[in-house]
Amino acid sequence: MSMAINIPKKESSRNFFDELTYFQSIALLLFILSAIGFVVFKDFLFLEKLYLFKGIGSDTVNSKYPLMVHVSSYLQEFGIPTWSFNQGMGQNILPARMKNPLYWFVYLSSPDSVGYKIVYVEYVKIILSGLFFFLYLNAMKVRNYPAVVGAMIYGFTGYMILGGGWYNYSGTVMFVALLLYAFELLFMKNKWYLFPLAVFFLADSRLYFFGMFLFLYSIFRFLDVYGFELREYCKLFVKMLGCSLLGVLLSLPFFVPLVLRILNSPRVSGDASQVNNLLERPVFGLESAHHYLTVIMRMFSNDILGSGMQFKGWYNYLEAPIFYCGLLVLLLVPQMFVFLKGRKKLLYAVFIGLWVLMIVFPYFRYAYSLFTGDYYKTALSYIFPFTLIFVGVHALNKIDELKKINVNVLVISLIVLLIFLNTNYSFEARQDLFVFLEDIVNKKIQLFATLFLIGYAGLILMFKYQRVRAFAQVGVFILLSVELGYFSYVTVNGKDAVSSEEYESRVGYRDYTMDALSSIKAKDKSFYRIDKGYSSGPAIHGSMNDALVQGFYGTPSYRAMNQGNYIHFLQELNVIEKGNVSHAKWAPGLARPLLKTFGSVKYYLSNQEDTHPFIKSTYHFIGQFHDVHAYENKYFLPLGFTYKKYIPKDKFDLLSSSRKDVALLSAFVIDDVSAAENLGLSSYDLNRLPEYFNLDNYRDSINALKKDVLNITFHGQKSIEGDIELQDSKMLFFSIPYDVGWKALVDGEDVKLEKVNIGFSGLYLPSGKHSVKLYYEIPYNSVFVSFSIIAGLLYLWLIFIARKKSQSQSQSQVLVLAT
Repeated sequence: MSMAINIPKKESSRNFFDELTYFQSIALLLFILSAIGFVVFKDFLFLEKLYLFKGIGSDTVNSKYPLMVHVSSYLQEFGIPTWSFNQGMGQNILPARMKNPLYWFVYLSSPDSVGYKIVYVEYVKIILSGLFFFLYLNAMKVRNYPAVVGAMIYGFTGYMILGGGWYNYSGTVMFVALLLYAFELLFMKNKWYLFPLAVFFLADSRLYFFGMFLFLYSIFRFLDVYGFELREYCKLFVKMLGCSLLGVLLSLPFFVPLVLRILNSPRVSGDASQVNNLLERPVFGLESAHHYLTVIMRMFSNDILGSGMQFKGWYNYLEAPIFYCGLLVLLLVPQMFVFLKGRKKLLYAVFIGLWVLMIVFPYFRYAYSLFTGDYYKTALSYIFPFTLIFVGVHALNKIDELKKINVNVLVISLIVLLIFLNTNYSFEARQDLFVFLEDIVNKKIQLFATLFLIGYAGLILMFKYQRVRAFAQVGVFILLSVELGYFSYVTVNGKDAVSSEEYESRVGYRDYTMDALSSIKAKDKSFYRIDKGYSSGPAIHGSMNDALVQGFYGTPSYRAMNQGNYIHFLQELNVIEKGNVSHAKWAPGLARPLLKTFGSVKYYLSNQEDTHPFIKSTYHFIGQFHDVHAYENKYFLPLGFTYKKYIPKDKFDLLSSSRKDVALLSAFVIDDVSAAENLGLSSYDLNRLPEYFNLDNYRDSINALKKDVLNITFHGQKSIEGDIELQDSKMLFFSIPYDVGWKALVDGEDVKLEKVNIGFSGLYLPSGKHSVKLYYEIPYNSVFVSFSIIAGLLYLWLIFIARKKSQSQSQSQVLVLAT
């Protein structure tokens, strides 16, 4: 008789997430990122609304969208965009985000469809950012489950979702994830090929900020893995430097024009620079209580202190700290220090503390940005959340692997977070007013954040117990999906977006301005500028970039880095205030009547019948197009008029604003008078300026300047051709902001363009008949393109050599095994 013995089955330690393969994990991640993104962007993806915002996100309407429309049109007519007369009075607009391949989906479409396609670019950025971050975590040998969780969080950080409402910052999130992945491949596997490509995409105004970040991060990672081995780190650093140099060389045709524009900008090298002001701040000076409360609260949600225009935190909705990176991370970071021992605990504390130092003491934040501004949005709103995600994901990786959790630390962390989240703080917002946090916190978000934190704490606790570990993993995954989806939905849909009906109707940029422009362009093919007495943009902030969207040459310009010489002119003419950063960005253009004539403004559009005496006496009415009234300047000066006399700059500076305007219609302004004297030109007697400039004076001045003008036979964005016949030697003036990229040919010979009239371009011409050609080339562009091509060939050759070496090593290993 046999007796059966029941042996208990060993409880399996595997579950759904443990069984996932590498590719299955990627598939799951892509699905969940797409699903959450679909919920968040549903109204935009179905084109009920456009990803253009009229409130606090008005830069999308006033700056980003106009440039995209213009680039789309420019590509079709002139090729790669460089100089554009539609931006202010003209400037180089390259690179115009052309290095980002996703934007070509927008640029290569019809300009009319640009507004509809922007959201798809942002949607794809989220998915790719999450994917690159997963690959980065996997390269560090993080387990599949924590890697998927970390990638989900990364794809929906505040910097991605809130910053993505301004387009720039979501691209940063995506490409820095690619850079981090490339670094880990180089560091852990000695695979370098992706590193130059990642640097190529970031080789613009972000290069310094994230190059410095990567340098500090690489030191941290090396010490974390290998400890203090200076020689080995130096080898790694040399590899990074070489790959970075190759990436920059690949990027030169796009990188150099941007660098030149930045260096020539008044915000960097001119009167609007903040360097001296920020340098004088105390090193260990503190920010306001309002600032520190914003720092704390914005770790719980982008919108806990209000959305869009309702934001009640420090600074504004975008430029305040954007530190939201998932509530789960806030609970996990302290757990990491439980697993760390000795020097590693200190290392992690120092790495986090470095960024905390910049938050607590703003002087260090200024220093990181080279004292160019009081910025969070440029880098720190990315770096600090990334650091928390990095530490939190590694803590989850340890918990998931070791099935250990420090309950005391978890409970204390939860209590501290709940206290920060739910305490009613007070701070002095103004000298005479105390504001209570309970009055400005979004109570619904506060409640949800509280419930999420408690839910996460309970689920993390379950990771200790094998029987419920699988449930805990699924629970965290579901709860995290809900949290990211809900908070991101609030951020994206809490701003006032342009509806599809509004976009298609005769309001905004598609208003009746377009009818007036069509009529003017049909009858006048010459070079001229148009001034508008109204803004067509639909945002609460008036647009200064109507010309980019509506396709005309104007004079106002809103751009982070406006053309330096043009801004200098506006400052010297007292149109804008010297040293004012906002005025350097929001340039109103030629705001005074005589300056409009000086700048070849031929037409004026008004959204009402204009009864201003000056308009009535100097412009004549040419037509009405619904609510748009069009006028033509009777005293128009064409591009390419001539001066006989000059005014030394030092004497011009002594004039009042109104007399400066008159003087520019009498003689040109020059710093170095020797060249003008050598040509036989004489100085203008400023005593001849009329005390009261009347219409007779105006007409006489214009007639004198129009006596000899350039007969333009061709004009485009990058070149102008014409001929002129002079009885005497003169200065041929172009109201084109001076740029070393503009070259001149006179009678087929190279002639140097002069900087005249405080930032514009001119040619000294002797008497006689001349053919004149102006053409624009990015300075040293052929050299930079050549370097870029050589770098590209070198890049491909190095990849080929590396692959051959790898194949040779594989064959050698096979032979060894065979013998």
